[in-house]
Amino acid sequence: MRVYRDGVEATTGWSVDTATGLVTFAAAPAAGVQITADFEFDVPARFDSDQMDITIETYQLGSWGQIIVVEIRP
Repeated sequence: MRVYRDGVEATTGWSVDTATGLVTFAAAPAAGVQITADFEFDVPARFDSDQMDITIETYQLGSWGQIIVVEIRP
């Protein structure tokens, strides 16, 4: 995870609770400072079908149809 203050990465001064996603700052950001963040997460998934159709347009040019990915839930 990365946290930014007004577009500048804040590498220290904050922590995250990975169970809730709550970000806590050691000191409150100044009024008007825009806080943004980048997140990554993993979700088990599989393709909806064992077969995918491809269309050959020209030599070395093809296209896939819709590829449906389904989340695997326990």
